[in-house]
Amino acid sequence: MRSITTVSKIEFLQKIKLRAQSRRMALQHERYVALDALRGISSIAVVLFHCGIYLHDPSVMGHGSLAVDVFFVMSGFVVDRAYGARLRSGWSSRAFAAARFKRLYPLYAAGTLLGASCFAVMLGPHADLASYLAIGALLLCAALLIPIPRDDTKAVFPLNGPSWSLMAEAVVNVLYAIILRRLSKATLFVVTCVAACALGGARAAGYPLLLGGQTATLWLDLIRAAFGFSVGLLLAAHVNEICSTAVLTVRLPALLLICAIIYAVPADAAPAWADLIAVLLVSPAIVAAAITSRRNYGEERWCSVLGRLSYPLYIVHMPVLYMASTYAPANAELPSVRVAMILGSSLVSLGIAACLSWWVEPHLLQATSEGRTPDDEVVAYRATLVCTSPTR
Repeated sequence: MRSITTVSKIEFLQKIKLRAQSRRMALQHERYVALDALRGISSIAVVLFHCGIYLHDPSVMGHGSLAVDVFFVMSGFVVDRAYGARLRSGWSSRAFAAARFKRLYPLYAAGTLLGASCFAVMLGPHADLASYLAIGALLLCAALLIPIPRDDTKAVFPLNGPSWSLMAEAVVNVLYAIILRRLSKATLFVVTCVAACALGGARAAGYPLLLGGQTATLWLDLIRAAFGFSVGLLLAAHVNEICSTAVLTVRLPALLLICAIIYAVPADAAPAWADLIAVLLVSPAIVAAAITSRRNYGEERWCSVLGRLSYPLYIVHMPVLYMASTYAPANAELPSVRVAMILGSSLVSLGIAACLSWWVEPHLLQATSEGRTPDDEVVAYRATLVCTSPTR
């Protein structure tokens, strides 16, 4: 009788274990789809935030710049899930750097060239040679990811403002390949706490945390990137525990709606120190919620579309805004005209991003690969992007 009871308990425990494993696997599949959707919504928030700045309507997505910190957290999580196991099993740092270069640089180069072209058009045919040479020098520095110090409030990447986040991404990727991937969980937690204290100290000294790419705060941008990336690494290290507990489980549409509301909070409506709270707590919480979010059947397609558009949209929208603000009509201060310009700039940016994602990017990937067709390379690239396997 005792043996029968023991066998029953063992079978019961095995059923619970299998059920937990199946739930964890389901959550992992949903998690990456949610990250695709979160990337897309965050890119749209950045576009609308910049539309408000350049078209003089700061009420548009007042906290859209928080999306950049969300990107940093997602980057740490995705990079470790995609490449961490291979690096720990002997994959070289050079191979990792080549993979990240192929992932990030082609579209970055396209956005930078678009920015240089827009500047050349804005100069007009009657500009002197020195002006065109200056654009060439800016283009060379941008191609090498070299920031250009200017006045404190000027962008360090004039041709394409968001390039500063790509520079910061490159720095933390190098740190990951050399140092961060070798750290224990406890040491990585200490590094994250040190970065958080540095951000808190900078905020106490009066530095704004949500305005990136300026000369005076470039050092602070690197700390933001290091903090977000380290948080992402911690989430990746504890992903099984997160998926098992699923304390933050929400439906995907609800999560995206919450993110949109947070991004849309006007900057002047937020209390003091809200930017520090947003960077240290809100951005990690958003990604953690996306990791365990639940989705309905049929949502994967539009999530994939949002994820596919996110990076091209992020990297090409600023040159479009340069043109829109330069050639704004005389009555641009009218609310109806301002709304039309914001919508028009966003749609043009979306169209360029779609062209890059569906037509240009596959051929760029083919040009940087060996022995693969464009479709095969895109499939492999998308698999890495959404991390469908921890060992990708």
